[in-house]
Amino acid sequence: MAVACIDWERIVVANEDVQEVVFVPKMERAQGMGCIITDLNDLLGEKENQETSADLWFSGEITDGRDMKTYIMTYEDTELYVGCRIAYDVVNSPLKEAVNWADAPEGAKEFTVLTSDGLLRRPALILKGEDGTYDRVALYRSKKDTQPLVVVKRGEMIGDIVDTIQKDEKTYQGSRAFKVLELAEDGSEVRFWMSAALDIANDDI
Repeated sequence: MAVACIDWERIVVANEDVQEVVFVPKMERAQGMGCIITDLNDLLGEKENQETSADLWFSGEITDGRDMKTYIMTYEDTELYVGCRIAYDVVNSPLKEAVNWADAPEGAKEFTVLTSDGLLRRPALILKGEDGTYDRVALYRSKKDTQPLVVVKRGEMIGDIVDTIQKDEKTYQGSRAFKVLELAEDGSEVRFWMSAALDIANDDI
């Protein structure tokens, strides 16, 4: 899997209090996901310059096909630590009324999803169900599109969704899964999970 990984796993948190789109790569949550921090600006620039085997794994530097020697000097260098250390890319986005869409349903609210290590933006909508409460997320490639890339209901997971990924100045087609972790019925907040994207043209896995 690591060889084919072209974009990392991430959580998108959007609510009405967030003022701008912020991206923090591989934010560590050692005790599990818990409460995703929504004020990511405070975390920018705070990372230490210490590199362990786990850091190499999460940076993607071991996914370029080279051999890597692992020197186990501390617990942080072991596979057990890598497996237990949960590091996600995290995105904060404003959640607001949908504007300038080709076909946005009445009452839809928009937020922004970042892919390709934060380089590409994908617009998304939260939508109301038949009962008038918000219950699903629709992700689009562009606001000009009338058909979404994927529609995911609250608590549902959908996989094998292919989208364009930019990595190292190259363009790939990557497959990933999506899940709505939380979606307030009043449309005030959404937490949206995206799996790592795998290169569908890579035959090494």
